[in-house]
Amino acid sequence: MVLFGKPTAIKPSSSYVKNYVFADPENGVEAYSYYSYFHNGVSRIITNVFSSYDTASAYIGDEVYEIAADDNLFGLMTVTKEARIKQETNYTSIDRSSYVLSLASTDFLTNDALDSAAYGNTDVILSALRRTGGEAVPANVALKGFYIYDIDGAENNAKFTATATTWLVCLTVIPAVVTLCVGTVVVVRRRKR
Repeated sequence: MVLFGKPTAIKPSSSYVKNYVFADPENGVEAYSYYSYFHNGVSRIITNVFSSYDTASAYIGDEVYEIAADDNLFGLMTVTKEARIKQETNYTSIDRSSYVLSLASTDFLTNDALDSAAYGNTDVILSALRRTGGEAVPANVALKGFYIYDIDGAENNAKFTATATTWLVCLTVIPAVVTLCVGTVVVVRRRKR
């Protein structure tokens, strides 16, 4: 069970075509629908992950704007996939499709909803990100801890301060003295000409 607080509705553009897939109980397929778009070599599919009940109403102010129906439910969470196939060699290709996950409620990702043991908002988001993530994860990578090495004691701090002071003096005073000496030599030579 997931929680969508104060949701709006996600509707695809009119350039998308609604497609229906009929139920196939023998193979365990339930009936569902999705929206598709194909133009200039770009292919996109929008699928509702969560949708409203058929009794849901959309309001503008205090007035009902639209009422959901069995064939026109409000999308609460959608996934859009744009197909991209990358040709590696003559014989192999890799699916590099890109995905956009849309939520109709900003309250879906609040700390209260994500920290709740009663709602599955965290599980849904993590599962969606894992399924749509395109990064290859290397297997059998050993865990390497990052250890904190603190500088202990005041004596190390004093050594660091002394070293820093020495370098500061070297890098600021020496160039100034060299510039002053070279400038003096140039001025004296010009006057003697």
